Amino acid sequence: MLRISSEEVVKKSMVEGLIAISGMPGAGKSIVSNIAREMGYHVYSMGDIVREEAKRLGLEPTPANLGMITLDLRKKDGPFVVARMLIDRMKRDEAETVVVEGVRSIEEVEEFRKHFNITILAVVASPKVRYSRLKARGRSDDPADIDEFNERDERELGLGISKVIDSADRRVLNEADTKTFRLQIRDVLKEMSKVG
Repeated sequence: MLRISSEEVVKKSMVEGLIAISGMPGAGKSIVSNIAREMGYHVYSMGDIVREEAKRLGLEPTPANLGMITLDLRKKDGPFVVARMLIDRMKRDEAETVVVEGVRSIEEVEEFRKHFNITILAVVASPKVRYSRLKARGRSDDPADIDEFNERDERELGLGISKVIDSADRRVLNEADTKTFRLQIRDVLKEMSKVG
């Protein structure tokens, strides 16, 4: 009989499915994440990785600083670096399906695809609606004015987010009332968790 020592037993990641949330700033990704948490999903945020890096470097989490860190990380370690950093954490998760908020490039999608069955949910809204939401939200990394908003949009588009949105398995327009959007997202997440 073959005997296997405890050192030889490697715990396999339980995560098989990954629902990636993409969308421009202010489109409603954080609402989707909150609904996913309410539904019992484990949610990971690409932005949290960058905010943690800002903290490690002793920088304020302003739009300019976070943008600089994102670009520097990608320049140094490749366009998939943030996804790779997140995968290391996700492999320790025991959930069957997880949600990742803030996927911004096809390279990140491909990196996730090496490890998980991935489906993409794109949340979309017009620039006018998104800007008014970000102004009302007032998070430290939200734009102070329309110029900062436009700069952030250009940076996101430069990372390749439009390709992710275009390749999404599902697109949800978020310009109606919050109640309608929340109900729609619950249905979409249930449907997407069965795919793969």
